[in-house]
Amino acid sequence: MCVISMVATDWLERPTTTQVDWTVTNWPGTVSKEEFDALKKDVENLKVLLKKAKIYDDEHDQPECQDEEKMEILRKIADVLGIDLEI
Repeated sequence: MCVISMVATDWLERPTTTQVDWTVTNWPGTVSKEEFDALKKDVENLKVLLKKAKIYDDEHDQPECQDEEKMEILRKIADVLGIDLEI
């Protein structure tokens, strides 16, 4: 498994303090400003990790193996938070 895929999968599968159903289309719904800000910071950190993972994968000739379905969910979350997740 390439590192970028592992990072994305780990982020989506770990528990969060904000209980969000990532498949709900009207997200963020009723999250507080504090929860929103915390999640925004978390996604900003995720973007940094994804960039580093992509560099690692490129340097070690790992195949392009992002799970597009998971990346689309991450992009939608990032979009709601005002973050461009393209790397």
